[in-house]
Order: sequence, then structure tokens, then C-alpha cells
Amino acid sequence: MARSQKRPEASGKAIQRDMREFADLARQLEPAHTGEYVMIDIRSRRYVIGPTISAVHREFIETFGADASGYCLRVGASPFATV
Repeated sequence: MARSQKRPEASGKAIQRDMREFADLARQLEPAHTGEYVMIDIRSRRYVIGPTISAVHREFIETFGADASGYCLRVGASPFATV
């Protein structure tokens, strides 16, 4: 395998690290934003918060651009729960 190629397990570890980091952020936001959605820009680690997935996605695009990669999660609740 050439040095420039990433091993799949390295990518998996990076994804797991990101997921833990994003879950930690959600826990930090929990007291003030339970039930809201947070969408995190993968590159900058900056985020936007909104009451619905649609609202947070719209704000994310306005803030980071349509080509930005993001990760969305619900703060303090299952994505399927009602608050």
C-alpha cells in the first residue's frame, strides 16, 4: 500500500473520534438546547443550532455554504423523540 493511501482502519478511528467529540458537544449544549438540533461543520468544528432539522440545515448552508460537510444530531434526546 502506498504511503499516500489511508488505511481503512485509520479512517474508522478518525470517524469514531469525531463522533465522540460531537457527542461531547451535544452534552455541553444540553442544559440550554435540549430537543434542538445542532449541525457541525466537519472542517472548522463550528456549528449552528435550530429547533428543527430543516431550520438547522437551512442555517448551516447559509453559514458554511452548500458544499460544506456537516454532521447533524439532536441535543439531549433521540432524533425520534418528542420533547
